[in-house]
Amino acid sequence: MNLLHMRIVRRLWFPFLLVLYLFLALSLLVGDRGLLHLHKLRHELRSLEGTALTLLRENEALRERIRRLQEDDEFLEKVVREELGYVREHEIVYRFRPTAQTPVP
Repeated sequence: MNLLHMRIVRRLWFPFLLVLYLFLALSLLVGDRGLLHLHKLRHELRSLEGTALTLLRENEALRERIRRLQEDDEFLEKVVREELGYVREHEIVYRFRPTAQTPVP
């Protein structure tokens, strides 16, 4: 019986190891922490870094705008006139409707 058992083990060890290695390779590629997941996370990281950089630039522009609104009276007046529609006393504001563009023959 021992000899038969040894022959079976010798005959099956290679296929068993092959299946085990294939399972491990598959797990490495598509598992929860596999290479595909790692690739997806790296792509997401690049996207988030781009978003963070955009937000940092936007924040800096807003800080500069706040500083100018606090310190630059001409800029403040320009913003108040353009965005809030304020005018000085005795000023006349002309507003023109956009003209319809005529088609070129």
